[in-house]
Amino acid sequence: MTELFDKICFAWGIVYSDGRHDGNHTFKPRWELIEEKLTDIRNREGSIALDINETSANAKGLSLYAENGHYHLIFVDERSGVPSFRLSFDAKRPKGIFEIRGEDYDNRTVFTDYDWVYDIFRQLYETGTIVSPRITAWGVRHE
Repeated sequence: MTELFDKICFAWGIVYSDGRHDGNHTFKPRWELIEEKLTDIRNREGSIALDINETSANAKGLSLYAENGHYHLIFVDERSGVPSFRLSFDAKRPKGIFEIRGEDYDNRTVFTDYDWVYDIFRQLYETGTIVSPRITAWGVRHE
């Protein structure tokens, strides 16, 4: 983790139930700040992003969009300047559209498992990568 730490940027925007907004970004964040914002976004509306810029052509980014306990997660892994997009996908969920923060998403890419969100952010922060069968390549045709 030490060599990645200097290359991490963390950003968040959260809307609280009382209408208050909290948003900012920071470089070289401590895990405790990320954990705090992950806790804050649980059952609220907002977004969180964790980016690791290894070089100008190699970067990784994890973006979470949340609203009332529903989550949509996108992971971008850029190698030699070519981005590869992956997102959460559950083929067992019914087809359809689900709206989060005014954007329409395939219902099969929206989930409610907060613990998994936490684990994925922790994994990227600690290892610089994500390994999960629940994240699939963007554009892969799912019937």
